[in-house]
Amino acid sequence: MIARSRVWQLQEAKNKFSELVRRAREEGPQVVTVRGEKVAVVVDPNTFLQLEEGMSQGDAILRFMEHWASETADIELELPPRTIDMSPPLKLDDGP
Repeated sequence: MIARSRVWQLQEAKNKFSELVRRAREEGPQVVTVRGEKVAVVVDPNTFLQLEEGMSQGDAILRFMEHWASETADIELELPPRTIDMSPPLKLDDGP
């Protein structure tokens, strides 16, 4: 289904929202990107309902997550090194 899609940069999608919706209805799913990363797909209601038909909300979320994971498998995240504060905890002063 996504093979027929058109890719829109977010700014273009915002500026031509009516066109985006029309194409989603007539041509199929339309992909929206931010800096080249796919962030959203606009589909017509019938396509959306067909995707969800017979699925619980949890199943639909899991299906989306599995699809997203396969689409983004090549993305590597750089995390800062983890540091642990080994200093002793502060003691409360009981007063003068």
